Amino acid sequence: MELYNKILEYFLSNGCQRLQVNASGMDVLYQTKLEQCTVYWLIEIYNGTEILNDQYQNIKRQIETAFLSRGYQKVLVHAILCTKNTDAVMKICRMSESACIVDMLQFRLMLFEGQARDENGIFRGLEQLISEYGRSYFTSHGEQNSTYRNGNYQDGFGTDYQHHQGSQGAYQQGNSNYQTDTSYRGNNGNFQSGTSYQRNNGIFSRIGIATIIIIAINAAVFFYTDLSGNYDKIVSKGCIFWPLIKYHNEYYRLFTYQFLHANISHLANNMLILAIMGSTLERHVGKFKYLLIYFLSGIVAGIASMSYNMQKGLLSNSIGASGAIFGVIGAIALIVVVNKGRLETIGTRQIIIFIALSLYGGFTSQGVDNAAHVGGLLAGFFIAMLVYRKKRGRIRED
Repeated sequence: MELYNKILEYFLSNGCQRLQVNASGMDVLYQTKLEQCTVYWLIEIYNGTEILNDQYQNIKRQIETAFLSRGYQKVLVHAILCTKNTDAVMKICRMSESACIVDMLQFRLMLFEGQARDENGIFRGLEQLISEYGRSYFTSHGEQNSTYRNGNYQDGFGTDYQHHQGSQGAYQQGNSNYQTDTSYRGNNGNFQSGTSYQRNNGIFSRIGIATIIIIAINAAVFFYTDLSGNYDKIVSKGCIFWPLIKYHNEYYRLFTYQFLHANISHLANNMLILAIMGSTLERHVGKFKYLLIYFLSGIVAGIASMSYNMQKGLLSNSIGASGAIFGVIGAIALIVVVNKGRLETIGTRQIIIFIALSLYGGFTSQGVDNAAHVGGLLAGFFIAMLVYRKKRGRIRED
């Protein structure tokens, strides 16, 4: 509690103003510069369970809305999570680039790769404050749980975070990254930052259960068809072939074609993209809506494919999950737009470039069902428009 109060006093002494909120365990401070407002949102979350990720996101949106309603054109919210349980709080940091952690046990500021840029230089002084407090605390209380030597903490808890000692140099402030593995020069001489951290959010450690099931089914079907010796027979029974759908009512093909692939590279490419993009969508819409978007997009993509072939008089077979996957990408594009250009690490520019390159690769290659890709992309966008709801809440100002 003493450290929290010192952090609060630090922000107030550095020209921040305080916004009165009707919520306990948090303080909202802000600085303004022309039409931009930088918000520092302090949260007491000592056990790591006082606030859930959904609640965090809702309150963050409320804070942004409160300041945007005051006429600011740009609002940047830095969440500072003060906790004694860093493992639990990491779940929030994995979902937000603007969150950092104050470890109230080992007295360290944990800043992450991809951290939103600290335009006002507040975090340099904040890290020095926390470090000096830790030095004073361990000097007066003895070395408990961790040792503090020569200005650097040595963890006593065996944390899983990847860390390294800061290298000599100056505080670097690029276009988007706030680097903590550097040296700062404070009023008392040289101050070397303690450690820097990476979010434990590796791609394959975060694949959703529904996505895993889809990938497993696709892999199982492929290896069965490939090893059974009946590849051609199985593909001919499950692919999209418009005459059989139109004249023989074999509508099931609009579903089964999504699980068939031409070769191992076709399967691997589709499943890799699905693991990344599908898991992102699954986290934000839930399993049921995710599966709804995926399979409906696949069906619409199949209809687009057969319609195009019918119009052109082409008797082509079509197989693969790419139509459904483009639906996932279309849904993510919609959510990025709804969330003001950002979804986790995906921004408007990234999703536009990804879609453009994916479509370009299809149109410049042979044997690619571009009608299915475009149909799936549009289907995913519009289906997400119907089923996705941005969670909202209210914040009151006193």
